[in-house]
Amino acid sequence: MSPEKSSSHSSRRCRPNRIRAAASNRIKSNQFATLDTPLKKPLQAAQGTQKMVQNPAGEQCIMNRLAVEYCDDITIQEKFLAYHHLTFTNELAISPNIVCHECMVYYSFAVMDGYQDPISKNEVDEKGVPFTPELETFMESYAYELANFFNGHPSALLEYLDRDGPAMMYIHNNRLSGNFADHTTHAVDVQNILDLGDGAYRVTMHREYEHATSDGIGSSTLDYTVQETPFAFEIVNFQAIGR
Repeated sequence: MSPEKSSSHSSRRCRPNRIRAAASNRIKSNQFATLDTPLKKPLQAAQGTQKMVQNPAGEQCIMNRLAVEYCDDITIQEKFLAYHHLTFTNELAISPNIVCHECMVYYSFAVMDGYQDPISKNEVDEKGVPFTPELETFMESYAYELANFFNGHPSALLEYLDRDGPAMMYIHNNRLSGNFADHTTHAVDVQNILDLGDGAYRVTMHREYEHATSDGIGSSTLDYTVQETPFAFEIVNFQAIGR
């Protein structure tokens, strides 16, 4: 990462600060062809209800507050899935943070234990969020949420995307196609973060994955256009730059 052009971000921490308001400018990149290549049909709402899969080991990990002895063999993708299931069934309060898995779990138990007042999404602008995620953590979390979303499982993926941007349309259409079902994210590497100014960033991320039509484990490197928001960040668009 070039120090004169890129901003430094930690991949494993959340800052206990309130995120600053995003600049009004948005960077809109050209449309791209990628692993998540857009299909030639209009955006539609996801069909059907999300499946409530059985993930007792993952849920035991979460309910034991990520204790190592309960979480050793649980993947981060399974942890996200278990957390969302527990919040969707109201066993845990859902975090206003959309990233930093450890921060989400910490918040939910802080509410349960009475140390944290619940904060709803519509209160975030006024109160801020309990933790501010680093951009690298945001991107890594997105990759694991993407897999659960394509599999039709509980996921907060849409909170990672600009609702009016091309990325939202691409991801929706690809889920509807079924081509990316049985999806697993094997590895994620955020290779570069370039600060474009006005709260916008270009993030280069390499991902190893497997899905219904990948013919085994595949990989790709993409450039993402990301905009800072009062909640965290939003992915506006993406472009494949290599495999």
